[in-house]
Amino acid sequence: MDEQSSLIALQRGSEDALAWFIRQYTPYVSTVAGRILSDRPRADTEEVVADVFLALWHDSGKVKPGRVKAWLSAVARNTAINKLRSCGAELELDEDTIYLSSDSPGAKLEREELRCAVQKAVLSLPQPDKEIFLRHYYYCEKLNDIAHALNMKEATVKTKLHRGRKVLGRLLEEGGFTLEYQDF
Repeated sequence: MDEQSSLIALQRGSEDALAWFIRQYTPYVSTVAGRILSDRPRADTEEVVADVFLALWHDSGKVKPGRVKAWLSAVARNTAINKLRSCGAELELDEDTIYLSSDSPGAKLEREELRCAVQKAVLSLPQPDKEIFLRHYYYCEKLNDIAHALNMKEATVKTKLHRGRKVLGRLLEEGGFTLEYQDF
């Protein structure tokens, strides 16, 4: 079975197809959820992983071919964050702490423009650089885990991240964004 035929079978209600996705993607989904729930018991991560595959079973019609991994990642992230919230894992404010928002509409717009520019720059990176960036900075995977998953040396992953930051910095500066960090 491959991903596309498994997705078609899953959309038709095949439990074997669901089992195939579980075998293929449990380590990945566990990593995404585990990074978010790192301070929680392992059982919480396992519960989130089960919920993700249950969502895949129920919502398989919403998943587009070739986008299964991205869909699973988004569901895992959201489910893990919801799990944290349901456990009351929030930072408490001291009684004398006051939060004042200094966000002006202009500052919010600038942040959104920067977010879009960073996303465009990251997506323009060649493979495997793009995957390394996404795994490290978006999915919070450790360098040695990325190296193992991509069958590379950890030093190679570090080098690609370093060079990629320079490329992204150059692309963002060319787009008119001033960067505060020397290395980025």
